Amino acid sequence: MGIAAIMVFLVLRMTNTYGDPQPWLPQKNGMLTVFSVLNCEKYPPSLLYLLMTLGLMFLATALFECKKTHRFGFLLIGFGKAPLLFYLVHILLIHGAAYVIALSRGLPGDWLVRGSPKMPFPMIPAIPAPEYGFELTTVYAIWLVLLVALYPICSAYNSRNSK
Repeated sequence: MGIAAIMVFLVLRMTNTYGDPQPWLPQKNGMLTVFSVLNCEKYPPSLLYLLMTLGLMFLATALFECKKTHRFGFLLIGFGKAPLLFYLVHILLIHGAAYVIALSRGLPGDWLVRGSPKMPFPMIPAIPAPEYGFELTTVYAIWLVLLVALYPICSAYNSRNSK
């Protein structure tokens, strides 16, 4: 099923006939062209986005069900047994980390925690947004640290609820 979904994605995406409102276009180099092909509408999810992500998910599920990779599965199982907890805590952890990082860099951080029913999502302040950004390697390092921080929380929740 995974291979079939990915093949249908490739056929539809390469022909630009159906499945996503934004057609892909050849870019100045191969890597950017690949990104253009993979750039599918996520909200609301387009058919191509669903084919691409669900196809990969089906393949990954088959891979992780294999006996050879089962010994590494405990890490994913630790998160997979507590998906709602992971989702809720990761939002708090990411916003808290962004707030602490903004304050430690001398940037305003109150806009990260402010909100109201009329405007629930924060607006980036007048300060140029690039001052809040990081290099991609730093973003991945922060992501890994937060993921490692979430594992004991999910593991404790799982051990408490498995009895």
